[in-house]
Amino acid sequence: MKLQRCTGDAQTSISFDWSRQGCGEVLFLGSERRLQCWNPAREESFQICQMEGETFWSLLKCCPKWTTSRSTTAEVSDTLLLASDDGKLCYLSSVGKVEKIISAHQGAVLCAAWSADCSSVATGGEDGHVKIWSRNGLLRLTLTIVDRPVYDLVWSPDGSRLLFCSDNALHVHNVQGTERAIRWKAHAGALLSIDWNSVNGYIVSASEDGRYKIWNENGKALYTSNNVKSSVASVSWSPDGHFLAVGFQQKLRLCTSSGDHIVCEEIIDGEVAKVAWSPDGSIVSVGSRDNELFIFYVHSETSRWYQLEASQLDNGSIEIKNLLNEAVELLETNSRICKFQLGWDHLVAATQTQCYIFRRSNWNTPVMFELKFPVCHITLAERIFMLTNGRTYVIFTYDGHLQSSFQIGGIDPSAVRFFDGDAVDLCNDSLCVRSLENRKRLECFDPTDGKRVDNATMLHCYDIIQVSVEQAGTKAGRKVAFVDINGSCFIGRLYAGRCLVKLGKIVQTVKFSDCTAMLLGVQDESLLLWCQPETAFVDAQLLPKTVLKKQSDIGKAARLEGFHGSQVVLRRSDGCLIFCMLNPFSFALHNHLQNREWEKSLQLCRQINDEALWATVAVEATLSGEVNVARYCYAVINEVEKIEFMNRTSDNFRDVDLCLLTGDVEKAEQLYLERKLVLEAILLNIDLNCWTRALEIACKQKSYVSLVFGLRQRYLIESENEESIEKFKQLEGEVEVDWTEIDNWLKTAMRY
Repeated sequence: MKLQRCTGDAQTSISFDWSRQGCGEVLFLGSERRLQCWNPAREESFQICQMEGETFWSLLKCCPKWTTSRSTTAEVSDTLLLASDDGKLCYLSSVGKVEKIISAHQGAVLCAAWSADCSSVATGGEDGHVKIWSRNGLLRLTLTIVDRPVYDLVWSPDGSRLLFCSDNALHVHNVQGTERAIRWKAHAGALLSIDWNSVNGYIVSASEDGRYKIWNENGKALYTSNNVKSSVASVSWSPDGHFLAVGFQQKLRLCTSSGDHIVCEEIIDGEVAKVAWSPDGSIVSVGSRDNELFIFYVHSETSRWYQLEASQLDNGSIEIKNLLNEAVELLETNSRICKFQLGWDHLVAATQTQCYIFRRSNWNTPVMFELKFPVCHITLAERIFMLTNGRTYVIFTYDGHLQSSFQIGGIDPSAVRFFDGDAVDLCNDSLCVRSLENRKRLECFDPTDGKRVDNATMLHCYDIIQVSVEQAGTKAGRKVAFVDINGSCFIGRLYAGRCLVKLGKIVQTVKFSDCTAMLLGVQDESLLLWCQPETAFVDAQLLPKTVLKKQSDIGKAARLEGFHGSQVVLRRSDGCLIFCMLNPFSFALHNHLQNREWEKSLQLCRQINDEALWATVAVEATLSGEVNVARYCYAVINEVEKIEFMNRTSDNFRDVDLCLLTGDVEKAEQLYLERKLVLEAILLNIDLNCWTRALEIACKQKSYVSLVFGLRQRYLIESENEESIEKFKQLEGEVEVDWTEIDNWLKTAMRY
């Protein structure tokens, strides 16, 4: 990632802010009380209005502008807020018409912030008052009064709390309830700037003591910077939450969200007073204490795919290098590139108005089409790719044909601020998105028509922070893995039941292979490769035996950036890239298993003699019905009970036994019922303690009801429990239990 300064003279600016008009515009107060606007697409500014009177307006805040519904283009009208050094607030329309002027504070208004839903605005001043106003300028609440001036404030991501800084302390107050306020000493000197990350909930603070710090929302320090030998004037999180902009002295610094890695640093002509991001995160604007406004374009980080590496050179060009033969291709667009992604032998680049699709077979003839919204994220799959602005999702083929377009309706439009690219993943037949309103819910959409797949929606107990969808295999067995806020990793089937299985804990990130069903994860300071994730649904006790662990010097909190074939790309917390190769034998084994080459698979396992490979073949052979191969592999890894179970199987019921061995009880029950073996189906559910299902089968088939009721009564007596199932309570006094008849039924049962 690097910064490129916008050409042209710096604009004179007393205060500035970004609006959400179109792709984003910078509104700023220029000299002689002129309100002006700078458009990034045209790279030119124009005057909106001339402020009248003698009041010196020193602060400008734009109201966020969000689409209010899916079916209409009606939007919340732009409202601008000006604050003065004599305590006044001025509400203006987007064309500069003064709607209302009120007296808000004694002394200067030092800070103001709109709520995300545009319904309220909070202000802080020299008088130490923190107040909340309505959109129309009516005072709703004086939140608190402190002894020192309030230099900065910001709303929490959910809009329920307000964070402000006064002197050297941070204060968090609940706006909607009576929860106790939180206060902690944050720095040795006075605080000058704060911001709250809407994606991960982190708080950043900057102080006169020369340091900036990152906190969680409860006041626990997560990172403290080195002393920069001067006051840190301004800090701001990027809209996607992955980067932090820091301004001090004559420097603009970009860091990762952890704070400990400096991505790039740029020198400006003047001492920094304020930094701010554009709504799409592609531009950083900097205001100096000399009242000058500087614009810097943010060039995206390098994207990699096998031996190909794509880097943005300037606003409209990308260089692609082949690391094997050192060939170089230069790709150019007609306007500034905001986002790009390399993968699956294609490069997709989005400008503010167009999308370019470059093919590896012929880089020089891209497919182009117009965009209807600014793109904040691109995700590629083998045959399709997705563009989104956080709420609207469009799916295209690599020929440029629109496959589907849909919006996630029924949500607060301002909830797009919670969008996180790590919580979205795409494959050829499924799009998984973490809900914007409920971070514990994972939703699935069909890319062909954009419809939500209701039976594939998953609800977790904790917030989901990262998602990965299986790329190989069929839709029927499609799996999804995710990591929650506690570092626990889970896997589930999208279309074959919503049961979630825990794979591990202390996991930072996971990613499915692009060519096999294997799953790679980073656990603490090691790499974990689940050679056969399907084992989680077949036999959870066997799952640890299918894991290959690779000790690597990757440091703590490393993140997976690529998993292509056996190649892995990681980024450490200090920003260093690590390239490593996984054991190639596991990939060779998967190729043999995919082609059903069982003898070659066994031969490879004998040569390597790794427990994980033997367990992988055992599970795959069991799922494929290869009993002899499965029995042999289970013997090698000492799974005696499975061998005994398979030895007891008969030819007539082998398919049923294999279903039970793989944990597919529903299919085993279905096979019994198809063969008119009702008693066996009932006894199967009773053995699994599924009493309600056993009674349902008996009532539906109108047979063996007394058997189910009698065995239930025996079970309750032996366990010393009382009946808790309502259906069994209703049968009391209506069903006669004949134990002689029940014993005869059990003797005639073919399987039990």
